[in-house]
Amino acid sequence: MQLLTYLDATCKEQEMLPAGVFYFNLIEPMINGDSSMSQEELTQELRKQFRMQGLILLDTQIVKKMDTTLTTGKSDLVDVAIKKEGEVSEKANTLNAKQFENLQKYIDKIIKQISEEILSGNIKIEPYYKMQGKKTPCEYCSYRAICQFNQTTKNSYHYIPNLAKEAVIEKIAQEKF
Repeated sequence: MQLLTYLDATCKEQEMLPAGVFYFNLIEPMINGDSSMSQEELTQELRKQFRMQGLILLDTQIVKKMDTTLTTGKSDLVDVAIKKEGEVSEKANTLNAKQFENLQKYIDKIIKQISEEILSGNIKIEPYYKMQGKKTPCEYCSYRAICQFNQTTKNSYHYIPNLAKEAVIEKIAQEKF
């Protein structure tokens, strides 16, 4: 949500439409290879490890501007692919222009709701719980003793269901902005 908030603020400030929004992994990757690999093969494998993740506009021209070496196949720079026919593959990380617009409006709506809750004094402890993978940030939190989250007595998680991209996009499209 943070990355999408930055995108939305930048687009509003500069009066631009988004072409994509990505994050870059800063953890130094480990390459599985052997001594017979050439320098070019090592470089290509390293690029794959640093491939940017995020959302990209479903537009072949935009994709080719983000990776100028890409004609068909999977990009080494961004997580997107171009089919043999020359069209962008509609993988989980692509959105059309209307979907990007709806996502920006939705993020703006959520930020306003969060702001109103904070200003009204709502500071309840409700960390997320991702149904897919059964993950929660509480597992790694150094401040568990301070927040005193306890599901068995007084607190509950904010459950995030496992939905397909299409279901999420449809749900956002039905929102009133």
